[in-house]
Amino acid sequence: MVALATKGQSVGLPSGFKRLTASMTWAKGTDFDLAAWFVTKNGRTGLAYYGNREQPDAQGFVQWLTAAPFMKLSADAGQGDKQDSVAGNKEELVIASLESYAKVYLIVWDYTCVQGKSADKDGPAVAKGSPARFQGSNLSMRLTDDRGMDHVVQFELAKGMVAPKANVGLVAILDNTGTETRLTNSSHIELWHGLSDTEQFSEFVKHAEEQLTAW
Repeated sequence: MVALATKGQSVGLPSGFKRLTASMTWAKGTDFDLAAWFVTKNGRTGLAYYGNREQPDAQGFVQWLTAAPFMKLSADAGQGDKQDSVAGNKEELVIASLESYAKVYLIVWDYTCVQGKSADKDGPAVAKGSPARFQGSNLSMRLTDDRGMDHVVQFELAKGMVAPKANVGLVAILDNTGTETRLTNSSHIELWHGLSDTEQFSEFVKHAEEQLTAW
C-alpha cells in the first residue's frame, strides 16, 4: 500500500492496470458525495455524480461501465446523517478504463450545503453556500487497481478539528497526459454557493491546479 498523506504528494501508478476503484470513506454523520469531473483526450468534459448514476441528466449524460464514460458510482451513502460512527460511510467509483481520459478529478462535496434546501421531514432548512462538516471526518480515498495494488490519499483538511469554511473539496487528481498515470493528493477546498455547470467545475479544478503549482 502506498500512502499519499499530504497535499502535493504525487506518485506514478504501476503500468498494466485496466480497472480502478476509488473508495471514499469518512467517519462522521454527514452526507458527503463522491463525484468525478473528467477531461477526455479530445477535450470533452463531464461530471459523474449521483444525479446521473442511473438515468441521464439534462445533458443526456449517464454512467456506464461497458461504454463511455466507462465509470460508475455506487449507491449514495450517509443520507440523512445516519452514519455518525467509527464504521463510517463509504462511496465508490469504478473506472473501467482510463484510456480515453486526460485527467479525472476526484471530488467530495456536501451537495445540500452547496445547493441549499428547504426545511422538510428530514431536517431544518440549509442555506445555499453553507460550510460542510469536513473537520474531524477523517475522510480519505483508497484507489485499488484490478491487481490489488492500493494507493491511499488522505484528505488533509479532514484530519483537524478546526472547521474549514468550505463545502467542496478536490481530494485527488488522476493525470493520464504523460507516459504514466500519476496520482496526486490535491486536498483543495472551496466554498461555493451553487455548483452545477461546466464553467463552474472548470474554474474549481483550475483553482486547485494553480494552488498545487504554487505549493
